[in-house]
Amino acid sequence: MRVVSCLALLLSGLAQADQIEDAANTLAKKIAGHLLSQERAHLAVRNFSSLPAADAMRARAKLENALPKHSRTKNVVDVVLTFSENAAGYLWVAEIHKGEVEMVAVPTHSIPASLDRPLLTKRLVWEQSEPLLDVVQQGGRTVVLSNERVALIEADKRSDLVINVPRVRDPRGRLEVDGNTLIAYFPGATCRGTEEPLHLDCDASSAEFFLNGEKVRFMPGRNTIAGIRPGDETASVCQGKKLMAVKENVIGLLGPNGDVRDTTELPGPITALWPSYEGVIAVIRNPETEQYAAYAISVDCSSR
Repeated sequence: MRVVSCLALLLSGLAQADQIEDAANTLAKKIAGHLLSQERAHLAVRNFSSLPAADAMRARAKLENALPKHSRTKNVVDVVLTFSENAAGYLWVAEIHKGEVEMVAVPTHSIPASLDRPLLTKRLVWEQSEPLLDVVQQGGRTVVLSNERVALIEADKRSDLVINVPRVRDPRGRLEVDGNTLIAYFPGATCRGTEEPLHLDCDASSAEFFLNGEKVRFMPGRNTIAGIRPGDETASVCQGKKLMAVKENVIGLLGPNGDVRDTTELPGPITALWPSYEGVIAVIRNPETEQYAAYAISVDCSSR
């Protein structure tokens, strides 16, 4: 029975995906009926519905693939594609800049809640050859914490500040930025200062900082956080869900029961995992490039 149920779910998902493709093909044919033989459509998309951004992008891609291809022609016709909805479901409306309008209705259940839409997305934030501990981005500023320096990057301007902290094997550090205030936490040292001017004063103490709402601190002379084993760090997200490393180079989104909802793979083993406003900052070392890199992993909390 379980195999039959899984098969039925899979077939249902495939059928829903076919409905989306069918809708795109239908609307593409309607748009093509308004184009001359050497004209091509240029799509602009507006989403005024509850359709998630990832699904809107997928629907647009399917529609573009279904439209006639005249890539060399200079005769371009602008088409504004609007995703709207009513009580019956979604309505895809194409306004062709010749004064014509075409539309196709798509039942709400035709947009699968989970099919092909990742819950996790990753974005490269920073990369360098020097060991990387933490990164914080605020607006157009990026603050990078390494074992022996802090760097502030804004546009094409970079400022570096060398700091003197105890050396440990497999160094770790946590960076907090609040307005113009900087605090860097290390095993056996805490540095406090400002972004403008870039300045830090360090003392030989492992001050407490918050991690998932709990006060923690680095163990002096070691690379561990009191009460947490390396690799066991998690970040609470959404409702009852959390992010953590499920393999040495894989971040997983775990549900309230510990089930893995989605994963994203990184190009190297994870050396640090810190909560951020997006989800987490994952620091890795890429064995192929021998570079350290920080990735922002964000979560789509609107589904599953």
